[in-house]
Amino acid sequence: MTQQYPPGSTVPLQPWLLADIQQSLTSNHAATRRVAAGEQYLAQRYGAWRVFPVKVGRWVRVSYLDADEWGGTGASWLLAPVLLPWRPGKWRPELRYIQLLDPATGQPIAEHTLRGVPEDQQKPLRSLSTIALLGDPRVGGLFCAPESAVSRQQVWDGHRRGRQLSSDPVQLQQIEQRLIGEPYRDFTERDDGPWLADQPERPQGNTNQWKPSRWQQV
Repeated sequence: MTQQYPPGSTVPLQPWLLADIQQSLTSNHAATRRVAAGEQYLAQRYGAWRVFPVKVGRWVRVSYLDADEWGGTGASWLLAPVLLPWRPGKWRPELRYIQLLDPATGQPIAEHTLRGVPEDQQKPLRSLSTIALLGDPRVGGLFCAPESAVSRQQVWDGHRRGRQLSSDPVQLQQIEQRLIGEPYRDFTERDDGPWLADQPERPQGNTNQWKPSRWQQV
């Protein structure tokens, strides 16, 4: 089946997105106006969505002390000194981590963290093979699923993992100038595992958080 927006293509900015930015610029809330100013900068500078191949989600280790297993009670913390050396954690998919790929070569460009993705939109993220970006792929900006975004609720902001972005246009330009020269390096921390696209099945073993994940980059 032919994709409506294949990798490397551009998508015009939707009228509802531009209208939302303009409305937010006149908000009574200073924080809303600051965010809108950054989005206006992205819209004016980049002018259209660019479509990239994407890997969505990677396995991450979570502690056995998480609320799902222990109900968030104080008992988990009381038992931690006794059980922590023996009780393994578990692997969980983190769908807010995405890796942009070069449309021409398929090589990684940067890893990003999506923010503000509602719970009901996180599972559909996993099936995406492309994602649209309004911004620089080495830095971040606004993201959406190019085939299905029909409202502002389906637009998320994201930034290069480990590099928080600013909504201030001047500061955003300064961040861009610093980041565009940084070479790609897989941002693999102590509890990061493989990308779901590379390993759909849950990893086995190595869940003791006293030890680094075997996927950690050194």
